[in-house]
Amino acid sequence: MVFVGGWAVMGATWSTYSPRRQAISDLAAVDSPRRWPMFVVFVAYGVLMVIGSQALRRSSVRLAWPAAAVNGLALIGVALFPIHRSTFIDDRHGNAALIAYLSIAALPVLAARGLTRTGHGWAAIASIVAGVASILFLASAYGNDYVGALQRTGAGIGDMWTFVAGVVLLRRRSA
Repeated sequence: MVFVGGWAVMGATWSTYSPRRQAISDLAAVDSPRRWPMFVVFVAYGVLMVIGSQALRRSSVRLAWPAAAVNGLALIGVALFPIHRSTFIDDRHGNAALIAYLSIAALPVLAARGLTRTGHGWAAIASIVAGVASILFLASAYGNDYVGALQRTGAGIGDMWTFVAGVVLLRRRSA
């Protein structure tokens, strides 16, 4: 919820920003009035994903932990290479963003096997649907006039799955 809340608040407080037509990365661009707060959001979310990956590593969905760790590291990379600085930096940013997209979509799919093995077949199916939907929205964002809306939908699906999985893991741990 850190990431979704971050881009929602940063986008809502920048009057000329269009969440439908502009990418999330525009919020952290070199020329953005929201650059530093969004930088903190990217890094905080990235660090939390890396930490959370360790909980996944010790769970029944352990096959998903590398995707969570890679996602966190990729989001830190997105923050460290803000767009609109140079072609070289923009390319590094794009590579990090692509890795973040692929890993957030892969996370629920990789968890499906562990869910099936533990008797949670419907959760496994929902996880696969979430992963496929996430990557389809994210892929359709490229070159689309509604890049922001499609990107937020795809990333939001993956982020929501991650949030729900985290809550479930915490509840099981405390039970």
